[in-house]
Amino acid sequence: MYVCAQILVYGQHPQSILARGAFRKHGNKFKLNEPDSWQQATVEMTLNDSKLGLVKIRLWENLHFRKTATRPMSLIRVERLDEKGNLRVKKPLWLAWVGEEMPPLSEVWRLYLRRFTVDHW
Repeated sequence: MYVCAQILVYGQHPQSILARGAFRKHGNKFKLNEPDSWQQATVEMTLNDSKLGLVKIRLWENLHFRKTATRPMSLIRVERLDEKGNLRVKKPLWLAWVGEEMPPLSEVWRLYLRRFTVDHW
């Protein structure tokens, strides 16, 4: 699913055995429009697409929205790059994957491109 760039998500909080009371639900904040708040990407890859050119894809796992701490998701950032590696399009595409098994990262972002034409006819 498409995710707006102003969204705030959270990482999983590491559970501490010594802590008293209820466990914390949220880890570090992950603001999509603030790269300083991002943790290290789980997977990072660059592809050369025949239609779109150079595409950089990053994946972060085990993130969640504030009210859905028990529903982890994967967050995907897709950027189109020029030949020098600079951003070709100002706004990157943010996608979220919620479900059992995600298709290969090299293919999952293309699924949204197909879906976009269905939603915006």
